[in-house]
Amino acid sequence: MDSNLDLDTLREIERDLVRRHFSEFVRSAWRHIDPAPLVWGVHMDALCSVLQAIAERRLQRIIINVPPGYAKSMLVAVLFPAWRWLRKPSWSLLAASHSLQLSTRDAVKTRALMDSEWYKDMVRGAWTMRDDDNQKTFYKNSAGGFRLALSVGSGTTGYRSECQIVDDALDAKAAYSALKREEAVLWKTITMSTRFNDMERAEEIIIGQRLHEEDLPGYLLKHEGRGKWAHLNLPGEFEPDARAVVKDIHGKLIWEDPRKEAGELLFPAKFSAKVMKDLKLALGPYGYAGQIQQRPTPADGGLLKREWFNTRWAAPGTTPPTGMQCVPLPKAFSEMTIVADCAFKKTDTSDKVAIGVWGRQGTSLFLLDLRWERMTFTETLQAFLDLKAKWPKANKVIIEDKANGTAIIDVLRSRIPGVVPVQPDGGKEARIAASTPKWAAGNVVLPLQAPWVADFIEEAVSFPRAPHDDAIDMAAYAISAMLQNSNLSWLEAINKGL
Repeated sequence: MDSNLDLDTLREIERDLVRRHFSEFVRSAWRHIDPAPLVWGVHMDALCSVLQAIAERRLQRIIINVPPGYAKSMLVAVLFPAWRWLRKPSWSLLAASHSLQLSTRDAVKTRALMDSEWYKDMVRGAWTMRDDDNQKTFYKNSAGGFRLALSVGSGTTGYRSECQIVDDALDAKAAYSALKREEAVLWKTITMSTRFNDMERAEEIIIGQRLHEEDLPGYLLKHEGRGKWAHLNLPGEFEPDARAVVKDIHGKLIWEDPRKEAGELLFPAKFSAKVMKDLKLALGPYGYAGQIQQRPTPADGGLLKREWFNTRWAAPGTTPPTGMQCVPLPKAFSEMTIVADCAFKKTDTSDKVAIGVWGRQGTSLFLLDLRWERMTFTETLQAFLDLKAKWPKANKVIIEDKANGTAIIDVLRSRIPGVVPVQPDGGKEARIAASTPKWAAGNVVLPLQAPWVADFIEEAVSFPRAPHDDAIDMAAYAISAMLQNSNLSWLEAINKGL
């Protein structure tokens, strides 16, 4: 820059740069809001690019998944709102987090930046803060712009805005809570879905790490689709199959992850290889996969590893795919049992009923048949009768004694022999964890080809972060009954902490 330019000219150039480019605003504003020096990373280029596109209406809705500690809240929830008021002071925002304390924290930081002499020099008197509406959680300016801090699940007290930012809709500690996940989804899709000044021009930004297959980002991507939501996915370690490519509403490239090698770090200046190694130990496979890799389930599976499903049964002479092993189906079994996990009711979102037919020969357990679908009580009862007729040598029927199972047990006992109720002690995770040695040893064998086998494996390796777990829970009961001991006393041991 020309050293002969006077101070006023230099300031005017800076004002123009920070108004035009969010990345320049971040670089200039940082020192006025954070005493720590700004350490730039490629993820900041990504965040600045997509937020710039939101402001320029080249994007309307985006889901951003990035690890914690990468300055996501500072850029999205603190600096971005302040920058928008430089460009359009009438702009309004509803900003939420899972905790009102967190959304208030960011609102206070934005307000502190606006009180700085540097920011006031950027505004140059174009607008001022309104003294009558100047609180930590809610403030307005003289041009009509406002910012309201909320918690997920709360109401908006009648306010509508141009933009909504949801930063960490779910606390990491609540990842296993279906109630908390559903609360976040319903709040965003029902309570907040119409809280805009202009629905056609609504701006929506969802940011946070992935914690569960059915967390808010997962739900929106699955049920509303990538046609509605742009998706910026930034794993801490690069995964070539999940390279982030974000395009605007016209199909023009906004940003693409420049990393090329698998495992290449996103922010090595602050999260080095050693730090990432320590995080893997501290967070465990699920925590690391979700919070750092933005994948709620580790690539090789969770409690159950994908490689454990590579031994399958098939007809003699079958050539298995590469990496798989086929074993012949025994001509006879020493034991055959029907095992079931029953659901409460038949709805579009309820668990499915899972009824499996299992055969044991020695130390190997074969899944021979499976009825796995949403069924009414009557349909479930008929499924049992049909499977019993198809597999008459299955002389025991094990049913989880809860939900519809209790009533089905009562009815079936008068229709077929060998009905055994099982109490669900210990919790699903404990049951399935106890079954892992049998899966790992190759003692549990699925069919090579069945219309349901791929979905069964996906549910298994995604547990406990999958939305449903009925089939793998049913399998855990079968393993405990047929390969460990028939009265399931191991569940009592788990429940007592033995």
